[in-house]
Amino acid sequence: MSVIKAFTREQAAKVAKISERRASYWARHGVLIPSVAYDVSTNPHRFVYSFIDVVGLRALGLLRDKFGLSLQQLRKVHPYLLEHSARPWSGLRLWVRGDQLFFSDPDSGQLVSANRKGQAAIPVELEPVAQMVEREARVLSQRSQADIGFTERRRNIQGNRLLVKGTRVPVETILNLAEDGYRPDQIVRSYPSLTLADVTTVLDNHRHEAVA
Repeated sequence: MSVIKAFTREQAAKVAKISERRASYWARHGVLIPSVAYDVSTNPHRFVYSFIDVVGLRALGLLRDKFGLSLQQLRKVHPYLLEHSARPWSGLRLWVRGDQLFFSDPDSGQLVSANRKGQAAIPVELEPVAQMVEREARVLSQRSQADIGFTERRRNIQGNRLLVKGTRVPVETILNLAEDGYRPDQIVRSYPSLTLADVTTVLDNHRHEAVA
């Protein structure tokens, strides 16, 4: 089973176990900005997160909710962490001791205090959030058997285009690939969320809609 590679704000918040409002707040304040797409000039606003982004959201949620670090603390150390990783909340190994945050310097491997440089600690490692996020993403990737072979339109998803039900794959994408000579099995390999039944149904029922 494939893992989702691009997450909407709703999907990212669900997998990361935080609220959409919290994800939006962190984006607006530069704590964690969606790396695939972030556009607040449209209505609805466009947030598209990568898998690594969702790992970062989950890590931030744990630091706030499980370990009790305040958002003020996290925002304060964020610029310093950015000196060591472009995506610090997912790219650095983090530890917590009391209300202090530590990370493993990727160059030296040394445990460094994000709050007070040079401070030592007995580390308490965060849970392996990447593995947890992957498990949750796989669950989110599962489709109902009742969706196989059907299409739908979902408001504000892919510009309201006709999609294969339970996925974000537009019908026109399948039709265009077929026009370019792709066999149904090759289309499925390109879009693992699809099945052969999805592709053959689209080709049988919508081939006349193919775009040149």
